[in-house]
Amino acid sequence: MSRIFIFVCLSVLVLSCKLDKGMDVNWVLKSSNNENKYSLQGKVESVYANNNQIFVQFFDRIKCFNKENAEQLWESSIEFSHKPLLFTNELCIVSSKTKIEAYDLISGLKEWVVEEFNSHIVDVYISECSCFVLCQSQLCQIDLSSGNLIETIELNSIGDIGFEDGVILSKNNLILISNKNEYKQIVHYSLAKNTLLWSKDFSCNGYLEISKVIKRQSGIVVIAKNSFSNYRIKVLDEINGNVNWEIKDVNSYCLTNEDKIIFSKGNIVFEHDVKTGINSQKKIFDQSLQFTSLYLKDNKLFCFGSSKMFVLDSESNEAIESFIFKENVKEIVDVNDKNTVLLFENGVIKSLSLDF
Repeated sequence: MSRIFIFVCLSVLVLSCKLDKGMDVNWVLKSSNNENKYSLQGKVESVYANNNQIFVQFFDRIKCFNKENAEQLWESSIEFSHKPLLFTNELCIVSSKTKIEAYDLISGLKEWVVEEFNSHIVDVYISECSCFVLCQSQLCQIDLSSGNLIETIELNSIGDIGFEDGVILSKNNLILISNKNEYKQIVHYSLAKNTLLWSKDFSCNGYLEISKVIKRQSGIVVIAKNSFSNYRIKVLDEINGNVNWEIKDVNSYCLTNEDKIIFSKGNIVFEHDVKTGINSQKKIFDQSLQFTSLYLKDNKLFCFGSSKMFVLDSESNEAIESFIFKENVKEIVDVNDKNTVLLFENGVIKSLSLDF
């Protein structure tokens, strides 16, 4: 009996050693008052990766770094942005509550600025050669190359909605969001038809912030967030707004391009196929830790929990490798084809090369 027990323990140990490989630290950027190559100097609001560049957003400026060696390429002052940065092949688009600014990706020089809006900006959408700006009372179309205002559509015809937030699903479809104390009113409006398609009231139940609304082929995905950083995900019918599927108390999630939602609850990672409806949720991976961050890159799913990361084959859902970190990881910013991972946690940006 003791021999069998020892054999089992050794087998588990060998498997663990096989999976738990090492990694090389390429560089680390951290907040510091010292002026040196690897100092960020200030509180980091968000981090973005775009091709071979890293963009670090502060309260009043953007810094651009080379992704390979963390060399600072440029720095530009901005008005505080409350929305994510957007990128074209040549520009970085920054939106504040009152203006839109475009910066050259190579030089960091400001190419143009537009501030001819009569109400606060709630969303920005890039489509082909245009930048669409949704304000609380109008939708504006801006030429990306020049910054010239092409068209302004007043939204008064929608009615007395009084929306505080919204999302541009496409250049012809808007989602407008209004806070109504215990619930939120979500309105789907068609600009092409000049028609309010549907309006739905959703109980907040503690999920006070709608963090993402995105259109998928099989519906509209609405993701709300509570004060504990847990998520509630709803998939709405695009035609009538009915809830086709819903899950709450989600710790982390990522969306695929094939109408699938990957999410974690506690120590289990699930996959939901939006096309197949309410009963398509399936378990794809579980471990004795809580997953706090998920990132999908090509055919690999990166699952972070506590100080450990698992790399799964996204087709077979089998673990390829696992890695142990000295600290917890909050966000995966980027994974490239060379298995270099960019991480962000508590103001520290770290580039790691994974050995697998």
